[in-house]
Amino acid sequence: MNRFLRRVAGAALVVTLVAAESACISSDGNGIVDAALQSPFAPVVIKVLKRRAATISGPAGIATLVGLYGVEELRKESLRRANSTFLVVRQQLGGKPKASVFRFDSGHRVRVAMNGKFDELIDKNVVTLTADPAVDSTIVVTDATTGDTVARTGSFNMTVTQAKAYTGIDFDSGQQLRRDDGTMDYSFYEVRFVNGARVHKWTGDGDPTLADCSSVPSDEWSSSLLTFSPGHVEFCIVTSEARFGYLRLTSNVVASNRWVLWPPLR
Repeated sequence: MNRFLRRVAGAALVVTLVAAESACISSDGNGIVDAALQSPFAPVVIKVLKRRAATISGPAGIATLVGLYGVEELRKESLRRANSTFLVVRQQLGGKPKASVFRFDSGHRVRVAMNGKFDELIDKNVVTLTADPAVDSTIVVTDATTGDTVARTGSFNMTVTQAKAYTGIDFDSGQQLRRDDGTMDYSFYEVRFVNGARVHKWTGDGDPTLADCSSVPSDEWSSSLLTFSPGHVEFCIVTSEARFGYLRLTSNVVASNRWVLWPPLR
């Protein structure tokens, strides 16, 4: 049986969740392809608090909480024989190791991310995460087959003409603003995020995803943009209305700075 254990810090994991009775799997030159055509599912958010068992926060979607077990009671063999894929969240509760088990019924590939350090164990159709007992954590499961649903997208540049006309942008409405009316997310003049909006420099490969950005620990967000080298830099963003997205900033004042905003997690 192929098993591996890897240490991860705030990174996203992509796995394939398959309901065996409803989906067929085939492989091609690009890897695994789901033959089942299913509608995209909404992100599933699981809260993992320091002294409370992991629970689904908001709409459950394709996820179901199976139950809370003592680690010694958990029968992994039974899970591996099932037609679904399971997420096992291990915690220390009341001084004892416990495991919350969630079942996912889907033919989609999914992305699983958690805002903190954890041991990630993948064993057939069972994904195991061990929560850091010192912090509250959030696990986000999104659809990696269809990609993240985009709520809004746009661009802006920082030419002199643009700077004379607008002072910032409200990503939630997609509008550039002449003045801050309380909805502004990013101030061009101050080069910082305002009104509760926040930013985090993305250091991963390619564009960040909803799962990537929502897995960033809360203490790693900032209102200020650090200086960056020539070229472009990408940032995860959270708007004043708590929507996640990303911003690609370029050092060329005449080039477009592109942004993408996803729907609210719940």
